[in-house]
Parts: sequence; structure tokens; C-alpha cells
Amino acid sequence: MTAKDLRSLLYDVPDNSEIVILNENAPIKGAVPVYQTFTFKADAGSKVVLMYQSKNGKEGTK
Repeated sequence: MTAKDLRSLLYDVPDNSEIVILNENAPIKGAVPVYQTFTFKADAGSKVVLMYQSKNGKEGTK
């Protein structure tokens, strides 16, 4: 996904909405909030990284 794609998906989302990440194999209650983002630059261009926390190094929660 490009930044343009993400911006178009979020165009109508209110500014104060919480953004969460959901693994496609996880139940909806396993969605976890993004707690940090950062951008790094490589030879091929910039990349934005969305980070989230998980319990015991596993995705999602019970």
C-alpha cells in the first residue's frame, strides 16, 4: 500500500478516530491500537512503519 492509498482510505475518517491493526486471521477483538509510527529512508525511498504492542510477543490479545 502506498501513502496515497492510505490517505484515500482515511479521507472521511474523523481526526480523533483511533487507528488499530487487525491480523486477517484474528478475531475482531484482537485488533490492537497503533502506538508509534516512524519513517525511515532507504535507497528505494521512504517507508512508514506502524508499530503496535502485543502480549508475550504474540499478535492480538485474548
